[in-house]
Amino acid sequence: MFTKIDFSKTYRIEPIPSKTHEELGRRGLSSYPGTSTTISVGYNDTLKRYTGTGLDVNDPEILSLPTEKRKEAQEWIKEQKESIEALIGFPNWLDPTSDNWTSDLCMSSVETGNDLKVRFNDHDNVLKPSENYKDKIALLIIFNDDEFPKSKHDLGDPRYRNAKFYLTTDDEVSEISKEKRRKKGKAVKVLYELFEESKNSKRAWEIAFYLGLVSKQKVSAEDLEEKLDVYINSDATGEHQENFLEACEMGNDILLVYNMFRAATPGIVNISPDGYYHRGHVNYRKTIEESVKYLLTPDMQTELAELREEVNKKKKKQNALA
Repeated sequence: MFTKIDFSKTYRIEPIPSKTHEELGRRGLSSYPGTSTTISVGYNDTLKRYTGTGLDVNDPEILSLPTEKRKEAQEWIKEQKESIEALIGFPNWLDPTSDNWTSDLCMSSVETGNDLKVRFNDHDNVLKPSENYKDKIALLIIFNDDEFPKSKHDLGDPRYRNAKFYLTTDDEVSEISKEKRRKKGKAVKVLYELFEESKNSKRAWEIAFYLGLVSKQKVSAEDLEEKLDVYINSDATGEHQENFLEACEMGNDILLVYNMFRAATPGIVNISPDGYYHRGHVNYRKTIEESVKYLLTPDMQTELAELREEVNKKKKKQNALA
């Protein structure tokens, strides 16, 4: 999709914490120190032209736009191309058929340094396109790369599941920082309200169990509050606050069944070769969330009661051995 890039903003390239390498993910990194990723355009052998440059008025995607939008896009592209070429000092230098697209000026690298910091083209991770036309070229390529996230909000999109870095702006970083502070403040307030009355200690235990903070039944209210407090305040990413608030917003019926289901897995509830959770011959669904919803339907009341009975027996045995 064609996008008019705002070159007046300051951009940053940030790592996406690895989900497959625990050590990297824990450090907030996507690649090992000393490794780099190249940002460059592609080449179409059939059309004999470079693709993904962001500066081709006859790019198939541009030509497929409605007449008025196509004209507007082509005028913007022409203006940007001529502006950059004027700074370089050579007209037509960035034509889609020019091999200049393979030069150092048009190829960039993102490196994870040994100090665990991300560097772009051997300097920090900041791009200032209004001051540096190489940064402007790099941004044009990034915005035309279907596998490079253009903001932190893109990270949940399956298209970017293999991405190691994402693009963001100072404005987005500031907004995310404000949102994190807001969520942390809300989480602290909800935690206080949760323990304001002792009658909430059972629900507090269920929330702590949901978050993986407790396993034993006998935990004092003070210990529960301390565990939840540390959980909320020890995470700078904001993920813990989101998880806590999500648990607190769940209705008691869903929270209790969710925790019961987790306590039943594995042993009472198992996963079949085709990926379904099941108890004996009764199949549920492929995720805990969907299985819980299924168990809460009217037709599954008997199954839910039998599952609860088995889990309670299991807990009694565990408590007797403790």
